[in-house]
Amino acid sequence: MSEGRPNEHWAARRPLVLVTLLLSSVALAVYGNALRHPFLIDDKFIIVQDARVQTGDFRAIFTQEYWPGLARNALYRPLVLLSFAANWALAPTPWTFRLVNLALHVAGALALFLLARELTQTATAGIVAALLFVVHPLHTTLLNQIVDRADLAAAAAVLWATRLYARGVLSQRMPRGRSALSIALLYGVGLLCKENAVVLPAVLLLSDLCLARRAPLGGLVGWLRRRVLPYYVPLFAILVIYLIVRTAVLGTLARSPDTISPLDNILAHPEYGRLPGDSAKLARWGTPLAIAGKAAKLLVWPHPLSWDYSYAAIEPVRRWSAPRLWQGVAVLAVCVAGMLLSWRRQRTVCFALGLALIAYSVVSNVFVLIGSTFAERYLYLPASGFCLLIGGLFAALQKRLRRSADEFGADHGRTAAHRLLSGCAWGLAAAILVAAAGRTVLRNRDFASDATLNAADVRAQPRSSRLLSCVAGDALNAGRLNEALEYAQCALEVFPANVDAWRVAGLAHWRRGEADAALACLQRSFDCGGADHENAWVAAAQILRLRGEHARAIAALENFVARHPDAAVAHNNLAWYLLTATPPELRDPQRAVTLAARAVQLQADAADFLDTYISALEATDQHQIACQVLADCLPRIRADDPQRAALQRRLTELCGR
Repeated sequence: MSEGRPNEHWAARRPLVLVTLLLSSVALAVYGNALRHPFLIDDKFIIVQDARVQTGDFRAIFTQEYWPGLARNALYRPLVLLSFAANWALAPTPWTFRLVNLALHVAGALALFLLARELTQTATAGIVAALLFVVHPLHTTLLNQIVDRADLAAAAAVLWATRLYARGVLSQRMPRGRSALSIALLYGVGLLCKENAVVLPAVLLLSDLCLARRAPLGGLVGWLRRRVLPYYVPLFAILVIYLIVRTAVLGTLARSPDTISPLDNILAHPEYGRLPGDSAKLARWGTPLAIAGKAAKLLVWPHPLSWDYSYAAIEPVRRWSAPRLWQGVAVLAVCVAGMLLSWRRQRTVCFALGLALIAYSVVSNVFVLIGSTFAERYLYLPASGFCLLIGGLFAALQKRLRRSADEFGADHGRTAAHRLLSGCAWGLAAAILVAAAGRTVLRNRDFASDATLNAADVRAQPRSSRLLSCVAGDALNAGRLNEALEYAQCALEVFPANVDAWRVAGLAHWRRGEADAALACLQRSFDCGGADHENAWVAAAQILRLRGEHARAIAALENFVARHPDAAVAHNNLAWYLLTATPPELRDPQRAVTLAARAVQLQADAADFLDTYISALEATDQHQIACQVLADCLPRIRADDPQRAALQRRLTELCGR
C-alpha cells in the first residue's frame, strides 16, 4: 500500500499539472511577441530610474512611498518594488520582468480554474473561465507595462485566498490552522502589492452568502465560532496593521483631492469645466456610473483599447439626459437583478457577479477617490468575475443539454441533435477564445515602443489631453518640431493646464531658435505644477544664459538641484555656469567642484560631465587630483563616445605637467 501512494498522489495531481501546462502554453503563445518590448511608460520611472531598485535598498523600499522622487501619490507597495529589485539583480532586461508578470498572470488564472471547477463541479467551466482570463485583450496593458505587476500580484493573492475559503464553504468543512494561516498570509501579501486587495474580506463574506448550501451548524454562534474567529478576525487585524504602517510611511491614509489633477481624475474636481445648467454633484456621483457602463462594455467587447483614460478621454456626466449615465445604471441594475434571481439555484452566477462588483467598487471612485478616473488595469480583478460568469453559464448550458439528451435517450434523432448543439456550444466557446487571443496578439504590437503605443491610442482617444501631449513629445524626440507644436496646441485646447504640453511646446520653440516663446511656454509649465521636470529647467537656464542673464540662470538651477539631489544634468550645467558666468563675481569654482563631482557620481559614463569636473578641478589648482580622477573615470566612458579621444589627450597633458 505504501508503494502505491506516490502513484495515487501523482494521479490526483496530474490534471492540475496538465491544466497549468495548458495555461502557461497559451499565455506564452499570446504574449510571446510582447516579451522583447522595452521598458514602457511608467516602467522608466519606477524601475529604470529608481535607485532603490538598482541598489536593492531594502530600508528605502519599505519606508518610502511607491513612486520615486518627490511624487506624492500616496501609494505603498513595497513587495512590488522588492520584486523589481530582485529582478534587476538577476537580469536587468525587460523580458525577464515580463516573464515574471506572465507567471503571476498564469497563477491567477489557475486559481480561477480551481474556483470555477469547485463551484460548478465540472472542469469544463474552469477551463473556459481560465482560458478566457488568460487571453482577454483587456489585460494587454498589464502584461506589457511591467509596473502593473502590482495588479497581477494582488489579484493572484485574492483569487487564491478566495479559492481556499470557497472550497471549505462548499464542502461544509472549514479547516483551520494551515488554511486560515494561508489566507491571512495571502491577504498581507496582496495588500503590500496593491491597495485593491483590501476587498478580500468582502469576497469571503460573499462566499458565505452565495455558496453555503445550508446554514452553518450552530446558527449564528456556529458561524462566528467556525468562520469569523479563525478567518475574518485575523484578516481585520492584518488590515489594521497595514493601515497603521501605511499611514506612518505616507503621512496620510488616503490621497487628498487637492493633490489630484483634473487631468488625472476629473472626479476630484467636479466643478472643473462646469457650464450653466450643469450639475457638479451629478459630475461627481453620476460619472462613476457611466464609467461602470464603459467598463462592462470593455469586458464584453474589448475595443478600442487605450493605456490612458484621463481628461477628456472620459467626459464627466453633467446632465440627467446623458445616455452614458443611464447605460451605467442599466448595467448595475442587471448585475443586481442577476444576483437576486440566481441566488437560490445558480450560486456560481450569483458569486461571479458579486465578485466583479466588489472588485470594481474599490476602484470606481465611489467610496474613495483614487489617482485616475479609469484605467484598463482596474478591470483585471473584476474580469475574473466576468470570466467565472462565462464559465458558469457554459457549464450550465452543457448540463442542460446532457439532461435533455438523457430524457430522450431512446430517440436517436434527438440525441444526435443534442450532441450537435453541444458541439456548437464548444465551437462558439473556441471561436470566442481564438478571437480574443488574436486580438491580444495584435494589440501587443502597439507596445513596441512608447511612440507606437501613443500613436495607436490617440486614434482611439482623440480627446485625451495626455495622449496628445505624449504624441507631441514623441514628435519632439524625432525632430519633427512643427508636428510637436501642433499636437501640444491640441492638448492645451482640451486641457489648458497640461504641464507636459507646455513643456513640449517650450522645448520645440527652443529648438526652433524662438527663445522668447520657449521661455514663456516653459514658465507656464512651471506655473501649472511642472516644477520637477529637469529638462525644462535646464532648457530655461540655457535660454537665460544665452540672453546674458547669468544670475537668473544660476539661481534657477540652484533652486532645482536643492530639490532634486539626483538630477545629473542640472548639477553638471550649474557647475559649468559657476565656472564661466559673467560678471566674474558670479563664479564659484569650489562650489562647481562639488556639483560636478556629484554629476559624475550620478552618471559616470557621461564624457561631458567628466570634462566639467576636470575643468572645475583645474580652476581650483587641483591638477594632481584632476589627473587621478581622469585616469580613474576615463575607462567608464564608452569607446564610441566622440569626446573620449579629447579626454585621453587631456589626461596626457595633465600627467605631463
